Amino acid sequence: PRFQYESGMIRSKKTFKYGYFEARIKLPGGLGVWPAFWLNSDADEEGKTSWPPEIDILEFAYNGKDDRANMIHVTVQAKPKPGEPDPWEKQVLWRAPEFKGSYYHAPFNFPDDYHIFGALWKDDDTVEVFVDGKPLVKFKYKWVYRDGREAANAHVLLNLAIGGQWAGRHGIDDSAFPQSM
Repeated sequence: PRFQYESGMIRSKKTFKYGYFEARIKLPGGLGVWPAFWLNSDADEEGKTSWPPEIDILEFAYNGKDDRANMIHVTVQAKPKPGEPDPWEKQVLWRAPEFKGSYYHAPFNFPDDYHIFGALWKDDDTVEVFVDGKPLVKFKYKWVYRDGREAANAHVLLNLAIGGQWAGRHGIDDSAFPQSM
């Protein structure tokens, strides 16, 4: 049988420009889950929303092959204008040895227990991400729209999606449900 799943999201009403953001989360472990803790911009002065900017404190796109139970994705989104090189690598100021590319490879599986995920976004345009108090990576990052304008303040989001091109690309384990975050 083919299953259909509903996803859920909590988005803050209040918006922020800088601060420390933290959540204690037990990530779900079923193949095809895609929980996230992230920041995205509110509507601009004309009421339009735009992307980027985005700060991904954690994405856990558990697909069982490319992304496994001990890996989380952490990044800042800064898509270049068409024809310009992707500036992401130039923005990394520091990374832990277990942080490769845009992934932290933990010595444990995230669904086995609760973990504290945090990000310190400072007014010197840096973002540092932590798991259980351990610093993972520090980025230099401007909170701007693609056209270079300063972006509206950020909402804080916690969501659990199921499937999709990333987490679901190798299938979804229907027997692992229900799942929660």
